[in-house]
Amino acid sequence: MAGLPGTTEVSFIAKHYPGRPGSGRLFDLAQGTCLALELPYGDMWLRDGERPVVLIAGGTGISAILALARQLARHGARGLPAQRAVHVFYGARTRDELVCWDELERDVASIAGARLHGAVVEPPPGWSGGVGHVTAPLAEQLPALAEAEFYLAGPPVMTDAVRALLRDNDVQLDRVRYDSFG
Repeated sequence: MAGLPGTTEVSFIAKHYPGRPGSGRLFDLAQGTCLALELPYGDMWLRDGERPVVLIAGGTGISAILALARQLARHGARGLPAQRAVHVFYGARTRDELVCWDELERDVASIAGARLHGAVVEPPPGWSGGVGHVTAPLAEQLPALAEAEFYLAGPPVMTDAVRALLRDNDVQLDRVRYDSFG
C-alpha cells in the first residue's frame, strides 16, 4: 500500500496466493467493502537535497517505489533541484511479474532525464532489459550513483542483497531508506 503525500487516497498492489489465508481474504472482498486500516508509519518519503534519487523495487515492493515515482512525476522537482538525477530499478522473476510496469514506465518518462532499469531472472524472447536480479543493473550503475539517496522496497532477500551491494560500494547508511516485507 502506498499513497502520495498530502492526500487521503491509498492504493494497494497485492498478489493473490491461492490457498493462503491472507491474500485469499483480500481477494474475496467485494468491491466497495469498507475496512478499518491503520496505515504504516514508514520511512519511505523523498528527502530534499541535491543528491541523485535511486528508487529500487522487487516484487510487490513496487507499491512504495511507484508512489515515489508518481510523486516526482506529478509534482515535478518541487523543492528538488531540476538537475537532480532519478534512476528507477525494478526486478522480478519474469516479465509478467513486473506488475505496474507500464505505469512505472509512463511516470519515469515524465520525469526529466530519469532512467528506468528493469531486470528479470527468466527473460522472455526480445527482452531488452537486464537479466538476473535487480542487483545486476544496479551494480553496473553504482559507481556513478554512489553519492545518491536510495529508496528500496521488496522482499527481505532482495532488500538484504541490495543493502549488501550498497555497503560493499561504500554507500553511507544514512542515505538508504528501505521497506522489507515478505
